[in-house]
Amino acid sequence: MAGKDIAIIAEKNNTAVQSPTPSLVASALRPHGEVPYIDPEIEKRILRKLDWRVVPVLWFLFLVSFVDRGNIGNAKIQGMDKSLHLIGNRYNMAVMVFTLAYVVFGVPANIIFKLVGPKSLSAMMFIWGFLVMGQGFTRSYAGLVVCRVLMGIFEEGFVPGCAYLIGSYYKRNEFLRRYTVFFSAAIAAGAFNGLFATLLAMADGTNGLEGWRWIFIVEGIITSSVSVLAYFVIPELPEKTSMFNAEEQAVLLERLRQDGGEVVHDRIGKHVMEALLD
Repeated sequence: MAGKDIAIIAEKNNTAVQSPTPSLVASALRPHGEVPYIDPEIEKRILRKLDWRVVPVLWFLFLVSFVDRGNIGNAKIQGMDKSLHLIGNRYNMAVMVFTLAYVVFGVPANIIFKLVGPKSLSAMMFIWGFLVMGQGFTRSYAGLVVCRVLMGIFEEGFVPGCAYLIGSYYKRNEFLRRYTVFFSAAIAAGAFNGLFATLLAMADGTNGLEGWRWIFIVEGIITSSVSVLAYFVIPELPEKTSMFNAEEQAVLLERLRQDGGEVVHDRIGKHVMEALLD
């Protein structure tokens, strides 16, 4: 009975996971009325893997992301406003256009994440890392604004994508605690960002560049470098992940199904068209 349950679950959700052998299934899921009983020991093992593999990786990436967001203020302190002639409200406009782009392009960015998958997070980071470096090389206010707008476009899908990825692995009563840990990266970034920027600004005059430029250049290089490594460690969605064996995979998908969530991440195109034609 249990083996048949898992075969049906895998078929129903169109997953790429092969049905576990009957012996593995029997040890993980046992009949309990009409709802398969989940082995609590295997469930604990799954949560330990998730807590060490999913949340810490996304936490660190968000830390890097938040450092990039706050570096414009540190650059201003180090003389960016004088070099780029940010008179009047120009500095405020440079800050605002990032937020404006972040809001306006939110929906398209999330659609792209849905279509491409979690690996798109590393692509977003790689691109906005280059844009951060671009702020260090720009010679005009217009160049700064362009970089800030493009940063907002490519960075917008990152936090919602991370939240989606965390939520796809955890049950509803487990999600909030993990998301709180994830979001604590913003606090951690604020704790050392200023000091780090001050140290980078000490390179003032190196290769003929002002100290504030080195803040953007070095932090942009770090972001793009981290994004390349992130591509190999960011997990896929639950039905495609390779971090679990067949037994654990079956339990993972079943516990999500019992929580009332759908583990099928189907194509979003038809749903967008249905919404537009409604």
